[in-house]
Amino acid sequence: MIATTERERIVRRVSPLMVNGIGAVSTVLSGLLIARKLGISAFGLYSVGLVASRFASAAGQVGLGQVCVRIASDRKLDEEKRQLRIRTAIVLSSIFLIAAAIVVAAVVGPILSRVIEHHVEEADFPKFVVRLLLLFAASVPLHGVSTVVGQAWAGKGHPGLAMALQTAIQPVVLLVLLGITPFGWGSTAQTTAAMAVIGSGVSFLVALGSLPWLVGLSPVIDWSHARMLLREGSLLMPAALAQIGSLTFAVITLGIVADSEASGLYSLAASVALPVNVVVAAMAAQLANPLGSALSANEDQEAQQVAVLWARRMLITSLPYVVIMFVFAEPILGLINDDWSRASHVARFLLAGSVLSVAFGPVLLALTLIDRGRQVNRAVMIGLLIGMIGILLFGWLYGAVGAGAATMVQLIVTNVYASSRLYRERGIRTWVIPPRTPAGL
Repeated sequence: MIATTERERIVRRVSPLMVNGIGAVSTVLSGLLIARKLGISAFGLYSVGLVASRFASAAGQVGLGQVCVRIASDRKLDEEKRQLRIRTAIVLSSIFLIAAAIVVAAVVGPILSRVIEHHVEEADFPKFVVRLLLLFAASVPLHGVSTVVGQAWAGKGHPGLAMALQTAIQPVVLLVLLGITPFGWGSTAQTTAAMAVIGSGVSFLVALGSLPWLVGLSPVIDWSHARMLLREGSLLMPAALAQIGSLTFAVITLGIVADSEASGLYSLAASVALPVNVVVAAMAAQLANPLGSALSANEDQEAQQVAVLWARRMLITSLPYVVIMFVFAEPILGLINDDWSRASHVARFLLAGSVLSVAFGPVLLALTLIDRGRQVNRAVMIGLLIGMIGILLFGWLYGAVGAGAATMVQLIVTNVYASSRLYRERGIRTWVIPPRTPAGL
């Protein structure tokens, strides 16, 4: 019995790191393959469609993924109530995600096309945007449901499955399709988008298959709690939107004030920095259950120790990659072709912002788990406002490099403000420098 328990503990610790690594490697490789295959301009067009669909997915979730994290990790709820509320949240998010997909296909595409048409000389840009948004609209509910279910599994204490659903399955499938499909290096942005949608579909099917273990087989939905769940989710929704909104704003704005090449350079740099963001997601997935349990029991000292310990582990995990990309960004990106080495400075700014987010620890997650959604929103929105102003101004003046610097400043401002609020609320500091780690962890 002891051996089995120890084995389970090892698996639970190692599996998220393995999934995290697989997802990060697949994300980087698929991004590099797509960039090489499409070229700078077409990759910029592809990125516009991708980030717009991800923004719609975040909006369609209406904050219910974060609500599921809190519910699944709440010690005060019995298992039946927990399953009922998570089931209700998943159904509600599915309804809103379908609505978001319709809006992307029927409204956002035509409007964005008209706006871009009046600002960009490239005749194909508006046409490509509409086609790509129609394709990516199909991925909105698929990606959104997978994310919500993954967050629920994170709160329940299964970070490996959570990471697989949120960050690993889709890029792995996309990488496989890029390698085996007959389109080869010459495929268009549309065919690549179709492969990405297939990847989201596979992740969605895995999420559906896991539901009986997550919420049971009962079809009962607690509509009496629907309004309460939506109210709680609406408080967390702005933060979720802002995190993807910055990337969406940067890619689309660069396409308007600069050109699609600037969008492509920024998008490739974001792909380079994405493994560090995957580490942040892994930290949230692993911490959701133990941190939420400690905070709900008002065991603030334990919560701080666990948060700092995992922040240190995630920083150590991400630093080798960050150092390699910082030093060798030009030759690595130059492997795609010489033009892509121009994204190296943008990548350095984004990597610096991302690794600082890891160093600050799971501060936004902690605020969410203590039901301080307003403080989370305020922190993220202040950072987003500063980031948007910087992206608009410096993106216009310096292109993708200026937008990358503005994004780094945004991440720093968000984490500094959130850390100060968490310390005032509960006296908890999650950044990596203080306190001593607890024995036995």
